[in-house]
Amino acid sequence: MNLALLNILMSWAVMLSPYSTPDVLPEIQYKPKSFFVESACKGNTKCDIWGWYNDNGIVYLIDWMDVEDNNMIINSYLVHELVHYLQDINDNGGTSCENINRREREAYYIQRKFLVQNGILPAISTKQHWCK
Repeated sequence: MNLALLNILMSWAVMLSPYSTPDVLPEIQYKPKSFFVESACKGNTKCDIWGWYNDNGIVYLIDWMDVEDNNMIINSYLVHELVHYLQDINDNGGTSCENINRREREAYYIQRKFLVQNGILPAISTKQHWCK
């Protein structure tokens, strides 16, 4: 991944969130849908995610996503995952269901702000719960 673009998108995540610029950027890896079904969705084939932060310094994006195309909607998914990276390195909570839902709401909120600031009206809902 283009390091300059990663720095730009991280600066958006920092600017739109309460977090400071990290000393180290996360690793970005592109993976096929099957990886997300197995790793992030625990085998649930109905799970439809395009990005996942593993709470261990790696952001995964679905392999067809090309953030270097300057597509702000696609870039917003990376901004969302970068927020999860910032939450993780700032020790933002834990793994309780309540905290997972709070972290997702915050990441979607910042993703929506990124889209609005780039002239795109988002259609992302945060009324769902990610764990129960």
